[in-house]
Amino acid sequence: MLSFLKVFTTGIAGICLAIALCLLSVAACTRSARPAAALILLPGVQRGIGVSKSMEAIWISNEKQWHDFLVSIPVEHLEILPQPAPDPEVDFVKYGVLLIRLGEKPNSGYRLALANNEAVIENREAKIQVLISEPDPDGIYLQAIVYPHLVIEMEKGDFDSIAVIDQDGTVKLRLSI
Repeated sequence: MLSFLKVFTTGIAGICLAIALCLLSVAACTRSARPAAALILLPGVQRGIGVSKSMEAIWISNEKQWHDFLVSIPVEHLEILPQPAPDPEVDFVKYGVLLIRLGEKPNSGYRLALANNEAVIENREAKIQVLISEPDPDGIYLQAIVYPHLVIEMEKGDFDSIAVIDQDGTVKLRLSI
């Protein structure tokens, strides 16, 4: 009988301990979980928007800003000459458009890519990680002026600044919105 009580008590204590550990792990995950904003590349708009001398970011939060920005691009800077594809529809109630420009580069070996499809939000700042690639010194590249850039539809959220961070964790740009 004593061994039965010992097993029963151990069993209940074990179950209680397991439940407590589960609750603690859920609480830890909830505390460490950070809000995120969805990021979607807008491939139909990647035409000539990257023209700039140095790295920069631009936040576009409404349809008028978007339209004004698109019509401000000189025709000679368009990568695809004007047979305009319809501008992608962006729901500016839920999303903004983030343009990240790497700046003018001397050859096609320079690249800019989105590291993931979510921005992490911490302390009212959205952190977007990008991958910046430079040419391989032994590589052969088209010798032409290029302007690597990204046009991203970004979910609006509880943030008032955006940090663009490279693959090494270095903040390359910070933008107040």
